[in-house]
This record gives sequence, structure tokens and C-alpha cells, in this order.
Amino acid sequence: MIVRSSVVALCLFFFYNALLGLKSLRKQFAVQSQWQENIVKAQEYPLMATPKPGVIVGSSLSAKLAGTALEDACYNLSFSAEGPFTGLEIVRRHPITPRVVFIETNLLVREENRTVVDGAFRPVISDLRPYLPALRERYQPANLISGGLGVGFVSQLVKIKQQFWPVPRSAQQRKEGEKPLFKQSLAMKITQYNVPAKAEVIKRHTSEMKASVSDLERRGARCVFVEMPVDQALLALPRSTQVRDALKEPFPPFKYVWIGPEEGRRYVTTDGVHLAKSEAIDFAQRLRAELERAESISWPD
Repeated sequence: MIVRSSVVALCLFFFYNALLGLKSLRKQFAVQSQWQENIVKAQEYPLMATPKPGVIVGSSLSAKLAGTALEDACYNLSFSAEGPFTGLEIVRRHPITPRVVFIETNLLVREENRTVVDGAFRPVISDLRPYLPALRERYQPANLISGGLGVGFVSQLVKIKQQFWPVPRSAQQRKEGEKPLFKQSLAMKITQYNVPAKAEVIKRHTSEMKASVSDLERRGARCVFVEMPVDQALLALPRSTQVRDALKEPFPPFKYVWIGPEEGRRYVTTDGVHLAKSEAIDFAQRLRAELERAESISWPD
């Protein structure tokens, strides 16, 4: 009985993998949570058929650069609710080294997420993922239900609700309703940024950053430090200046390229720290220009 069940399960597993060879089916899958999206992104980086010349590592701040001019030349290895060390460790473990690594500095204090990193390099399973896509988090059956089937079902429910219980809202009403939420979010960020991080945490993470950058440079990568633009009210607060000063000591601007907010410019954000889409598009152009420049000239030693 056990043998028969195992054989049936194995046959179903290989049948499911065969179905995943259909592009039309793969498009129907949708991730169900922020956590799962992080796992998917981490797993898919080592599976790239053609490595891109650049990689950006960071948090949800730099994750906003996805879908911009940077995308075709730079893999976005930024994770929501994480910091730069999670993406850095994935880049370091991968045998192929990108030519340029953009390192977001804003959330230096966040620890590396070992679960996300280990999920991308699980022994044996990681080696099988290129041939058996069912072993990837993206193609879990539940994601097909929530994607191809779930999206259509929810859309129909929304249409029915709007038909029987319409809620008319003008653009002005929406705008006025969003203002208080933005102010509340910004006030919370100001409170957070007014509290410096623990000195020992900054010291430890700065040391870890030095080790990561040194390893990447030894392998031929060029590291560019990126301070993602945030609301102007946060730029000079203790947490911002503390992180900025801590990193610029071992990575001085005369030796390393730093890309940050344009002086005097007020960036539009959705909540104080995450760029609005148009702003993310503009900032991505600056990073893209630096990537193109880095590939054609030698940087100072």
C-alpha cells in the first residue's frame, strides 16, 4: 500500500512538472504574501538563465525600483521587511558575480534573514529546481488557485458589489481621505528616525558590510552605495545621519560611488519612505546611468 501510494505520488509530481512546461499555465500563478514574494525572489536569482550585469540589494524602499528602466540590466534583490544583508549574502553565495552591486544603505540596522537565504541554496533541492519547477515556491499549487482562479473570482465579486452597492468617490474625496493617512505615517517615521540605533548594532553591521564589500570586490564586482530618497523631513534626523556617517567612514565618497537624493529636491512618497511611482522611475534612471558608466571606465582603487 505504501509503495503504491509512493508511486502514484511520484507520477503526479512528474505530471505536474510536465504541465509547468506550458508558459500559459505558468503565467497564472500569483504569490500570496509579502513573505512568499521574498522567498520567490531569492530562489529565482540563482536560476537566471542569463545573469544581468547589475544587482541591487536592499529593503522595500529599493524594491520600488522594480519595473523601471533599471530592470532589464539589474536584478532587484531587495526584500520587503528586510535590509541589504539578505540580498548581499545571496549574491555572495552565488558562483556568478555581477559586475556592479548597488547597496541600499537606508536600513543598515536590519539583520540578514537566514531563512530566506537558506531557502535559495537548499542542498540537492536547489540543484533540481532548474529541471523540476514544482520545487520552486512560485509554482506551488495554492498559488495557481489564488492566481489564475482566485483573481477572476474576486474580480467578479467586486463587480457584483459595485453593481448593487456603488460607492461613488470623486478624485478630490480620495485625495482628502489620503492626506491624514500620509501625515500619520510620516509622523510615525519621524518618531522612529529620531531615535538613533544602538551603537553596537551600527558597529557590527558596518563591520559586516566591510567584509561583504571586500569579498565582492575580490571577485571583481564594483559596489555602489545607494541612499534611497525619503521625505525631506527625515533626511537630517539622527537615524539617517548616524547610518550615513557610519558607512562613509570605511567607504568614503572619494573612493566609492554614492548615489542619493538630489540636493534641494522634495521627493514625493506614499508614506514618507517609499517613493511614488514617477519618482522611482526618475531615480532608477540615475542608477541606470551609473551602471552604464561603471561598465566603461575603471574606478579608483
